[in-house]
Amino acid sequence: VYGDSAASDDSTHALGPEKNFNESMYFNFFDNKLRRGGFLRVGNRANENYAEVTLCLYEPDGQVLFNYKRPEITTNDAYDAGGMRFETLEPLVRHRTTYEGSAVYLATPEAMSDPGQAFRENPHKKISIDLVHEAVGPVYGTTGGDRVIVDPEKEFAKAHYEQHMK
Repeated sequence: VYGDSAASDDSTHALGPEKNFNESMYFNFFDNKLRRGGFLRVGNRANENYAEVTLCLYEPDGQVLFNYKRPEITTNDAYDAGGMRFETLEPLVRHRTTYEGSAVYLATPEAMSDPGQAFRENPHKKISIDLVHEAVGPVYGTTGGDRVIVDPEKEFAKAHYEQHMK
C-alpha cells in the first residue's frame, strides 16, 4: 500500500451526515481476446435515498451498450443496487463485479448526446456480467483522514485509492 489506505477501506464506511454523501466503487476492464471492454460503477447516495448505477460496454465494432439508473437505497451497507453488485472477496487483492439487467444498444455512441431520445428510440439488450478482478500491483491513495473539512457540502473525493488489477 502506498498511502494510508487499509483493508477496511475495501468495504463501505459509516454513512456520513452530508446530504450529498457519496461512496462509490468503479471498475474498468478490457479483454484483448474478445476486443471488448467497459466499466461499471455503483455510487451510494443513501442520504438522498438512491444509488447511481452505471454500466458501459464497448463492442469491437464501435457499438456501445449503456445503462444508468438511480435505484432506491436507504443504507450504505453494500454496493448492491439496480442489478449491479460489487463484492470484496479478499481485501486489497480480489473483487467480484456482477450485473444482471439490460442496457440500451447504440449503433453509434453519439446517440447519447440526447440520452432521453437514445433510451426511448434504441433497442435494449439483456446483459449478464460476472468478473473477478485480481491485484497485479499495490494500492495507492489516501483515506483523506488528515484533511481539515470546512464545509462538508462542498467536499469532493476526500478519500480515494486505486489499484491495477487483471
